Amino acid sequence: MIESTVNNIIGKNDFDTERIKVVFNSEKVTDHHAIIPTISSLNKDISNLPESEAKVYRLITNKLYASFGYPLVENTTKIVAEFDGFEFINTYKIIAEEGFTKYLEEYTSKKKEDIQLPDVKIGDFLYIENKDIKEKYTNPPKHFTEDTLLKAMEIAGNDELVKDVEIERKGLGTPATRAGIIENLIYKGYIKEKRKT
Repeated sequence: MIESTVNNIIGKNDFDTERIKVVFNSEKVTDHHAIIPTISSLNKDISNLPESEAKVYRLITNKLYASFGYPLVENTTKIVAEFDGFEFINTYKIIAEEGFTKYLEEYTSKKKEDIQLPDVKIGDFLYIENKDIKEKYTNPPKHFTEDTLLKAMEIAGNDELVKDVEIERKGLGTPATRAGIIENLIYKGYIKEKRKT
């Protein structure tokens, strides 16, 4: 029922039917219920909503659609060039199927690039047009501040895609419990606050 309704509303059959069954599995619902759009609202015109409400509504519907979506499929091509015993490697990722990510595009800061693979074949000779030596140093990661630790807890467990998605996904604790977790760790002596001098 839900599967056919969702597919009819969106106008495409590009949802993973197995995912729909997982998303709407009533046996797995305990205390926290998902916020989902009503079936009737999916047919409504939201242009008369205030912009802030429309954004929240679009976020909820797009997250729902993404949860039904197929996986992202990428083709990876690696080009290895050798010179004087050294290997120079360049890796290209090209999206074959957008899958669920097409519903999250408006929430990502990373823009899609139209990547063109170089026209090379195995055994081709390449010519160096220019060269440059750059001296760089890596710096150790900075210590956490309370703000950066809270942010790290908020995005903990997110996969590579989600690093670019500016919405809450998994995380440690909830916004209401994270500060308490930090205070408890300080109290038990696992971490300590050190003021700048």
